[in-house]
Amino acid sequence: SLQASKGPLLCLDASSRLHTTSFWCALHSPYSSPLAISSGQLLARFSKDLDVLDSKLPAMLAQALTCAAALLSALITISVSSPLALPVVLLVALVFRSVVHAYRPLAAQSARMISVLHGPLVAHITESVRGREYIRAFGQGDRSSADAVALLEAGARAQIFNVGLQRWFALQLELLGAVTLLCVAVLCVATRHRKSLGLSGLSLTYALTLTALAKYFTNSGTRADAQFASVERLQDLEVLVQEGDGHAGAWTSRR
Repeated sequence: SLQASKGPLLCLDASSRLHTTSFWCALHSPYSSPLAISSGQLLARFSKDLDVLDSKLPAMLAQALTCAAALLSALITISVSSPLALPVVLLVALVFRSVVHAYRPLAAQSARMISVLHGPLVAHITESVRGREYIRAFGQGDRSSADAVALLEAGARAQIFNVGLQRWFALQLELLGAVTLLCVAVLCVATRHRKSLGLSGLSLTYALTLTALAKYFTNSGTRADAQFASVERLQDLEVLVQEGDGHAGAWTSRR
């Protein structure tokens, strides 16, 4: 009930507050500030980054919480139905923790890289469209196209790295899931005379879902963590120097 009612409302309230503060700071910043000069950077922050805060981030957080609850219930079910499998589950959990510890920082930085490389591309396209007459007049069409292709290639490399990293992590989880399933199956066969077949089938059924649940939980948590880069980009606008913080006085004194 908390996830269904309070979670999205809290995220939308935080997004609206952050939008109001960032927009106010951007309006009152001097025109000489780097973010005020680059319209593409401002456009990327108030379009793509705000869309992440409004729609993507609440859904990812809700999905991560749901996967965490399902994964915890599956581990408890396996431990209760097959007590001898508890050491195996603990060992696999430790290995899973080490794999996630190595994967999450790389995945977060990869998502941040994709988000950061989106801004220069939008800025270049916006400036090229705005100054298309000058580009044609000075014969710089090929140079503008080459710069756009270079920015696209940089973004594509970041995307390919992110996809490859996810495939590597999925392979590690598949191996851990296969090992867990094998150990649970061997224990069920070894204790078939002391335990009912229903409990053995229950533990095997939940062991089959461990890999998918662990993969969804880690991917959802990592994507949600990486989406906080949009929050950081909007918070960068809050530290801009305002025009009333000395710029107006310095300008009038020069006159």
